[in-house]
Amino acid sequence: MSRLQQPATKARPTWVFRLHVWLGALLLIPVTLVALSGVGLAFAREFERVLAPDLWTVSALGEAQTLTPAETLQFIHHARPEDRLLRLEMPDRPQDTIVATVRDSQGQAQELFIDPYRQRIVGQRAADTDPVYWLGQFHRSLSLGLPGRILVVLSSLGVILLFLSGRLWRRRRMDGRTVALHPRLVAIAAGLWLICAGTGVLAVFAGDSFNPLQPPSQALFQPTQDLTGICDAQQVDLIWWRADGTALARCVAPGSVGPFGRSYRSGPRESAGLSAGDWLAALHTGAIFGIGGRVLWFWGVLLLPFAMLAGLLASRGRARRAARKPDMTRHQMIELGDTKA
Repeated sequence: MSRLQQPATKARPTWVFRLHVWLGALLLIPVTLVALSGVGLAFAREFERVLAPDLWTVSALGEAQTLTPAETLQFIHHARPEDRLLRLEMPDRPQDTIVATVRDSQGQAQELFIDPYRQRIVGQRAADTDPVYWLGQFHRSLSLGLPGRILVVLSSLGVILLFLSGRLWRRRRMDGRTVALHPRLVAIAAGLWLICAGTGVLAVFAGDSFNPLQPPSQALFQPTQDLTGICDAQQVDLIWWRADGTALARCVAPGSVGPFGRSYRSGPRESAGLSAGDWLAALHTGAIFGIGGRVLWFWGVLLLPFAMLAGLLASRGRARRAARKPDMTRHQMIELGDTKA
């Protein structure tokens, strides 16, 4: 019995298929840009250590004494007395530099890279040239301001609708042929796409920022105190300052993974745990599982534009085969579920 002579199966709504195809065509470019900037943002620091080692790395051989946060603060005030300290990023590894963000006398934000062993500034650059800064802007709004931000939100919602429409239309193949590339990619990475899109939209509506250059909670700031021992037995990760002199430190417990073991301290105030926005950011970036989670998210998100392109090519292939078969309508082609695409 030929395929055309097989018993008719339950008709499927062709509008769902058309919606799925049109969503894929409309979202391919903006979603690709958001996905690429997101994966670049997740590993921006690792890329910079390779591309700009003169700024990010120093020799730690034979060196035992390193600058503490309090000593770093004194060093910056002595070396740049006219600058106002905005942010201090302590090293993740022994060979990393300390990164201090300051506002100079001309009102420009500058990043200073400090050798923690030899107590000297090894380089500096404008803060707005930091890849985390401009990649973050591009990822959140495609550098288009409010219209771009709206486009990113609509694209994230469109990804969710794209997945739902695909699931609604998809059905089991009757002839047992090999499934095409597009559904295979979707089956592998759809969960990660939905997590990234969903957490991103929630953060926008909740007013939470995933920008690591900004402090996570304005309410936690307290008057500046001596930074000596501010994180107790934990390690100082980041310290932010506001114009009124209040400060906030993010502390990391030794051996912790992702956001686990992180807390905030501001002077003598008791340690405060992470907020809902912090957990949203950890899910959005994969940091909840540490470096392994970020790697998994990296490859999973990269599959998104490939899956969308594979789906569009498959749809185009179906349309061409339908044109070569005048005895079959496009609706029949869709209903038969041609798997040759």
